[in-house]
Amino acid sequence: MMAYVGRWSAEKRIHLLKSCRPAGTTLAIVGDGPMRRVVESWHDPPRVVVLTGMRPRAELARVYRATDWVASASAFETFGNVPYEAAHCGTPALLQDAQGFNDQIDAGESRGALLRFDAENGEARTAADSAGAVVGYLTLTLALTLTLTLTLT
Repeated sequence: MMAYVGRWSAEKRIHLLKSCRPAGTTLAIVGDGPMRRVVESWHDPPRVVVLTGMRPRAELARVYRATDWVASASAFETFGNVPYEAAHCGTPALLQDAQGFNDQIDAGESRGALLRFDAENGEARTAADSAGAVVGYLTLTLALTLTLTLTLT
């Protein structure tokens, strides 16, 4: 499952997440905003699940833990809290390679990947890049687990 959490407005380019959703992946869209009617019209389980309304902090943590990825196709973020919140819950991020996000995820990063959701072959690239990022994330998790195990024993 891939989730967008945040304000529903045109500059967030949520429609790109919908069009780039890899086959067999559920996109959960959580939040509210001026595009409410449009986003609610996308509700089409199990492909797209729309959860309208702001969520309390504890519920957001459950959303982050329940998803495989948080995603944002926004072309500009001043700070972008969602990837940090998700990382705190152990969930990596798929983010548009754009100002604000490219300061959060480096090329060799294991907390997620920078993508081009607006690329011509966005769906194929999202699926391929997220698969590669999964391998990196799992490799880091395994390395940290082994390091902690060896250190503690």
